[in-house]
Amino acid sequence: MSKLKILLFAQYGKMGGTRTYFKQLLNLYSKLGARVTILRTFEDNDPEIDERIIEYGFTVMEAVNGFGHRHFGTRFPLHIFREWVTYRKLVLKVSPDIIVISVGLPKLFIGVLPMGRKSLYILHTSPQDSQSEPKWKRMVVRFAYGLFFCKTSWLITVSDHARKSIAQAWAVPKDTLHVVYSTMGDVIHADENIQHKARIVLTLGHVVHYKNPFGWIKIAKQVLATPNFSDVQFVWAGEGDLLEDCRNAVSAEGLEHTIKFLGLKQEVATYYRLCTVYFQPSYIETLGLSVLDAMRNGRPCIVSDRGGLPEVVEDGVCGWVVNPDDLTLMSKKLCALLSDVELQARMGEAAKSTYAKRFNAQAWERRMADIHMAIIEEESTKWRLH
Repeated sequence: MSKLKILLFAQYGKMGGTRTYFKQLLNLYSKLGARVTILRTFEDNDPEIDERIIEYGFTVMEAVNGFGHRHFGTRFPLHIFREWVTYRKLVLKVSPDIIVISVGLPKLFIGVLPMGRKSLYILHTSPQDSQSEPKWKRMVVRFAYGLFFCKTSWLITVSDHARKSIAQAWAVPKDTLHVVYSTMGDVIHADENIQHKARIVLTLGHVVHYKNPFGWIKIAKQVLATPNFSDVQFVWAGEGDLLEDCRNAVSAEGLEHTIKFLGLKQEVATYYRLCTVYFQPSYIETLGLSVLDAMRNGRPCIVSDRGGLPEVVEDGVCGWVVNPDDLTLMSKKLCALLSDVELQARMGEAAKSTYAKRFNAQAWERRMADIHMAIIEEESTKWRLH
């Protein structure tokens, strides 16, 4: 029996959900015994990723070696033609059973789909339909993108909120658009030797506008100004274009010892184990893998009511879901959790239980394997996890 042959176009970056998902795909394909060729386009040298690729015996092809971008423009429809011309030789050379595209940037590698190959497009965000564009253009884009997805070209997204956004913007046929909730791996069991000497509110992610870092700072200041909460520490790990601005804003008020922007941290497991509450007040969040990771570690979560976050955190059970513009209510919810050890334990256990039931790695692997095989053949019995 020949091995499943995959050509993988991936955008994964230094941190975030697309990177985590990419690593999970590599692990899945290793378990399936697939032959994988990865096109590296925009990513810098990455020792962690390179080590995994070598371990699994996968092949890497650099875009600059014969498959670099042609200069036909980046706007619709020129970007489709540009990608088709750029990558058609690669597709012919590899001749994959299935093309897999895993990206966080909507429309990236869309030009690969019209090549007539069986394809799976995994989108970790959702297209933001710009009302500033002419209506005729939005209709043309919707029609054209809808044609690219058929019974041989499926699209996966990571939340029902994103599914609705994609269906509205791109007219993807319902039977080719699927929601597969992400996973962060197996449930983490608590280390009883770790002592919580401080009350820590943790946030992980890019320090960018849509993550609401300045609102996060305002909420932190409200909590710290509340009697009996001056010992609380707010910690944000991650990089982004607002990192230095946030650090300067905190430093200007002399709060850098209690409100900390740590920058990029590759190893974050310890932060989850040490935190008391996980906090994500984003304006836009397709699903929130860091929230899933906190739940996996048994941490209660306070999140915004935007995007896919309400699909992850059950309000009043695993934590609370709050409007990110209601700074006062978010502050009150944080204070309520930080001051009640029994509530922390109850919501933390509920979060861990929810993760184990709905977001476990085995369910994700089975679902993804079935979708891959359903694209290739009607009966998904030929390929099974080892």
